[in-house]
Amino acid sequence: MSGQPNYYDVLNDEESLKATDYDALVETTSIEDMTEDEMNYGILWSLMFDHTFDDADLPRLRLCSDGRLTRRRGDFIPWSSKELGWLGYFVKESVSIKEFGVVGRDIFENCSEESVNIFFHENLGKCNHLKTIRFRETDLSDVIFKLGPVTKNSSITHWTVSICTLGVLEAKHLFNTFREMKILEELYISLSGSNGKCVNGVNSDLDDDIM
Repeated sequence: MSGQPNYYDVLNDEESLKATDYDALVETTSIEDMTEDEMNYGILWSLMFDHTFDDADLPRLRLCSDGRLTRRRGDFIPWSSKELGWLGYFVKESVSIKEFGVVGRDIFENCSEESVNIFFHENLGKCNHLKTIRFRETDLSDVIFKLGPVTKNSSITHWTVSICTLGVLEAKHLFNTFREMKILEELYISLSGSNGKCVNGVNSDLDDDIM
């Protein structure tokens, strides 16, 4: 098994993507057929068996760009819509993931728009054990309007945005969403990458137009 896959099969047929019956396919599809990336393989294995084996526990999942040289356990690179689809299928059933993050830019460049929408709306949004959301060094305009079902998750208590690109429109949408998150305990947002300190759960690194 190679570290980096030799395919970038972006699925552009939205109808075929929607019609994928993962419940049927999982019985006949090996993890080797789901991904050629070794670390992605480990993540999919952990998610597949987190109901079964104690050592399959995966408390942290991060989507990363392929430019991130040092990967840790839980760092998943979506090389294709197919891989993102399988990840989402297992994520929505996970009982172990407590933290979800996005690190880097152009993470979804090999994935169709529809596959990204399905991941956030239909899969991650159903992961009911999430406690912490972290975004770092990414362009939030790519995902901010896809997070509706995730922000409605009643278990999230911590939200961090660090060194990210965030426009005024996206920021206003995000803050309107935060007002509806009743059990959110800590919110930290730093758009400039400075060492601004968090005050009452929110740092003051934002423009007045955004606040």
